[in-house]
Amino acid sequence: MASQFALMKTNRFLPLFIVQFLGAYNDNLLKTILIVMIAYGLWDVNGIDPGVLVAVATGVFILPFILLSPVAGAMCDKFDKAVMIKWIKLAEVVIAVIAVAALFSEDLYFAFGVLLLLGAQSAFFAPCKFSILPDHLAREELVGGNALVSTGTYMAILLGTIIGAALALMDGGKLIAGGVILAMAVIGYLAALKIPSAPSSEPDVQISYNVFAKAWSALSYAFAQKGGVLVSIMGVSYFYFVAATFHAQFPNFTKQSLGADNVVLIMFMVAFSFGVAIGGLLNHKFLNARAHGGFVPVACLFMAAFGVDIYFAAKAYPAPTGDELHTLGVFFSNVQGVRLMADTFLQAVACGFFVIPLRAIVQDRSKKGVRARVISSSNMMDALFILLSAIVSTVVLAQGISIEGLYLTVSVITFAFGLFLFFVPSLRATYK
Repeated sequence: MASQFALMKTNRFLPLFIVQFLGAYNDNLLKTILIVMIAYGLWDVNGIDPGVLVAVATGVFILPFILLSPVAGAMCDKFDKAVMIKWIKLAEVVIAVIAVAALFSEDLYFAFGVLLLLGAQSAFFAPCKFSILPDHLAREELVGGNALVSTGTYMAILLGTIIGAALALMDGGKLIAGGVILAMAVIGYLAALKIPSAPSSEPDVQISYNVFAKAWSALSYAFAQKGGVLVSIMGVSYFYFVAATFHAQFPNFTKQSLGADNVVLIMFMVAFSFGVAIGGLLNHKFLNARAHGGFVPVACLFMAAFGVDIYFAAKAYPAPTGDELHTLGVFFSNVQGVRLMADTFLQAVACGFFVIPLRAIVQDRSKKGVRARVISSSNMMDALFILLSAIVSTVVLAQGISIEGLYLTVSVITFAFGLFLFFVPSLRATYK
């Protein structure tokens, strides 16, 4: 079994990896700056609860995935995916210019408009990047390739969130962020030019801009697939529900629930990102490069268990006295702080074990001619579950329930979903 890292030396994988990495980095750099500014009171939010605003921002970013994913999937099946990616990354350069203007305007509605544009650009990119992998990788390379893409994504999230959180609270941070966002968008476009061609296998696909009709059509393709594809799509979407709920509320959880500073926030993001990356990479060895979900139900139960313990550890963590926030040293001097960070890391490792096999199953077991449309239906479901996460978070927090209470609620649901997955034999089978 060849090392998955050998793919990083090939032209059929490395340019796509760079494009994905830089795109995810830019998205998260901008989103984190906005969220931290809101959470730490640096922007005027007219008295709206920061936790609710963060949930709304997540919903604004993800809405285009629901509306545009079916059209994007049909276009990816109809046209050369590499050409599509080049145009999508060129659009990102234009959006980056608008994003810089939004940062300096400090206008909340302008910033939400930029998030909407970023969501639209990402909605077109997602089916291209995942459906092009089976075109350029051998079947036994899919688990490793997906693990590397996932690792790159979460390392990009890590860097984007760390640098975004630091720049948000730094004098001159917006100027630095603006330059970085523009530079990464341009480099991403240049990398996209190197992606090898991936010609269409279904050039006669009809493109309809009736989003509701295309959504139904994409879902019908997903329902028609065999070998546990539909359950795998549901599982990937549920991963996004859990990850979005926990990750999006880290700034408010750190400041409001724990009374800790932005360095502690960065450490939570580091723990989560590294955890997902490590869990994803370990799949290649444990699954012996085969696309099956044998460990998925167990991983789901571990996700739930560590989420529950985050609740109890947060309740046991001593609240700060006065207005001074706990530093990293103070946080780790308390055993509950160490417990919280360990729970976050281990929950994320379980997330990595959970999602990578499911994504590989969708790619491997979907018919080639409709693969991008099946993946677009998966992306649409992901978006719906992330939007559901934003809605659930908004409703729960609006009722006066704490953020750790929200985490507990999601973890209990996750436990039930893990039990359900034990009764899906096609998920665990190795597909021929």
